[in-house]
Amino acid sequence: MKRRFFLQSLAASAVGFSVNDLLAQSFKSKSMGVQLYSIRNAISKNVESALEHLVSLGYDKAEIYG
Repeated sequence: MKRRFFLQSLAASAVGFSVNDLLAQSFKSKSMGVQLYSIRNAISKNVESALEHLVSLGYDKAEIYG
């Protein structure tokens, strides 16, 4: 019984590591976007610095509003 439990645990951890690796790769390849309406107050004060801050956070797409 202990051997069976060990093999099941080993198989489950192998699946967990491979799923974790697949998820990490998929998140790296996706780009992030933001709706500018959600930061409308910051944009009304200074557009350029608000957009620079978004880029520094990792956003590379923006959807305008209005």
